[in-house]
Amino acid sequence: MKRDTTVHLSKGYITSLDGLRAIAVLIVLFFHAGFDNFKGGFIGVDIFFVLSGFLITSNIIRDIEHNKWSFSEFYLKRVARLFPALFTVLLATLVASYFILGADELTRLGKSGIYASMSVSNIFFWSESGYFDHSAQFKPLLHTWSLSVEEQFYLVWPSLIFLLFIKKSRRVVLVGLTLLTITLLAFTIYVENLDSSAVFFLTPFRVFQFYLGALVALIGVSLNGKIKELLSLFSVAIIIILVVVISKSSGMFLTMALPALAAAVFIFGSRTRLIEGIFSTPLLVWIGQRSYSIYLVHWPIFVLYKTSNHSNLSEFEMIILVLFSIITGALLTKFVENPFRFRGTFQTVQRARIIAGIVMMMLSIIVLSAHYYGEKGYPSRVSNEIKDLVKNHSKKWKTRQRELRTGVCNIILDNSTVNDFNVEVCLETPPNKKSYLVLGDSYASGAYLILKKAYPDINFGQLTIPGCHIRSDRDFNDQLNDKDSKCRTLYKKAIENFSNFDYKGVVIASRWQKGRLYQIDNLIRDFEKENLDIILFSHRQKFDREVKDVLLSSSSVKSAFEKINNMTSSINYDLNEKIIKRFSKKVKVVNILALQCPVMCDILDNDGNLIYLDDEHFSVKGANMISKRLVNKYPNLF
Repeated sequence: MKRDTTVHLSKGYITSLDGLRAIAVLIVLFFHAGFDNFKGGFIGVDIFFVLSGFLITSNIIRDIEHNKWSFSEFYLKRVARLFPALFTVLLATLVASYFILGADELTRLGKSGIYASMSVSNIFFWSESGYFDHSAQFKPLLHTWSLSVEEQFYLVWPSLIFLLFIKKSRRVVLVGLTLLTITLLAFTIYVENLDSSAVFFLTPFRVFQFYLGALVALIGVSLNGKIKELLSLFSVAIIIILVVVISKSSGMFLTMALPALAAAVFIFGSRTRLIEGIFSTPLLVWIGQRSYSIYLVHWPIFVLYKTSNHSNLSEFEMIILVLFSIITGALLTKFVENPFRFRGTFQTVQRARIIAGIVMMMLSIIVLSAHYYGEKGYPSRVSNEIKDLVKNHSKKWKTRQRELRTGVCNIILDNSTVNDFNVEVCLETPPNKKSYLVLGDSYASGAYLILKKAYPDINFGQLTIPGCHIRSDRDFNDQLNDKDSKCRTLYKKAIENFSNFDYKGVVIASRWQKGRLYQIDNLIRDFEKENLDIILFSHRQKFDREVKDVLLSSSSVKSAFEKINNMTSSINYDLNEKIIKRFSKKVKVVNILALQCPVMCDILDNDGNLIYLDDEHFSVKGANMISKRLVNKYPNLF
């Protein structure tokens, strides 16, 4: 009879899983550091979820089978295992941020610190914005979302398994978990098209990843088998390929399902001789055993370093930050994580002291975070010169929106409807003026503001829709979400009514990243057929942080100016040159980037007024400054 070589975790520590942990945490570090070949490194978190599902399920099943299961023991061990290191990092981040972050950023940090300490930061960051949003890279506690997901999973999973395992049948547990996971996975696929951010952040949509690990725990891992070895090696190859080729927009299957499945396949063959030989090397095991603390410390280190210096890291800086994170994580493991873990030799008094210490740390975090939030980030830290520059910020936004005729000709879809666009008002062409229609997104609204100040003798019609990049009606595909459908309707409405008015030409402007540049060829052809004068605004500089926040976290205006100019990216200049080269023979191209940053990128006008309202949009004062440069460089544009 063939010997059964299937074993469970109770039969021994699987060193190769530390190798998988090491791979997972390293690809996350390289991704967050900004290495070009690690654009898909965020899947390291998916691997951690699968590992958690495997290990927790294995431990629960083992304890129940040996009549050793205790809910209180499980949760006390989890608290002692996870929270001391987490709370140490939260406290250190809160203290360091006081000296680095601006008032608004410190206020947001205070709010996120409260959520992180209570294991619900995933809900907070989902409600605030997406993980891949531009501002995400300046949120020091953003990475705690995944820890919150795991902690929420630990709250529910043990009870679920315990209820299903009443008859001590693994098959009942397997069937029950499978039915639950299939239901949640179907819901996940449905929600993906409605709110992809919710699918990324919220625990119910991650259950299938934990389930894949639990499935391997219930089936068992194998000691030998060439096919299992090859499958495990293949799974690692899949993970490496995904890290290199996918991106945040690759879809749920590639970014969540496939990496989780690959991790589960690896675990299934993790005890085979070849896999243990390759992935149990001392260095991988060393990193894997410290992976939790390394993950905890790396993101605050990256964020605070970039915030205090500049956001574009050199490769040398990236390497140094990765190494520093590993070393700091190792120290955190040695001096905090390991000493706080419950051991069999610990007496009740020792355990009580540990729990009391954890509770005190949590209360300290909540109190300090609440102070940051309640005191609005302690603006008293900022010099009066900088305070004067950023004061009345919301009033300046309102002034800009009023000049843009927001809600009538500048349609913000969250606050307005398609029918709010007033054709007669926005497309009006007075008989005594030459008229041009400005079309596009929020960059076009900025262009409209600049143009009407630069050329008062020209009438500018307007349809600007922040967030809706410009394209012809036939370049919208048939499967549109609600926002794109409204964008399509609005652009179509303006263009169809265009011929009813006496326009000499059109001005097209947009945020040209993400391939949007290549979606306007048909639009230009349509306008060319009408013998219209076509003017195209080229690419703009977009900074990595809001200019206001850079000022608030700087010791002087000069320091802020230097930081801002360190945030300019060659990608923006390269794209700008590409636009000029591609379209200058067909249409008139306004090199807006050259006006914005003629040598260096200004942040103040000649009268000392702040020219940006965020990381990209001009204030009214900024539009005035750019308009003067525009008319000097292009006196005969119209």
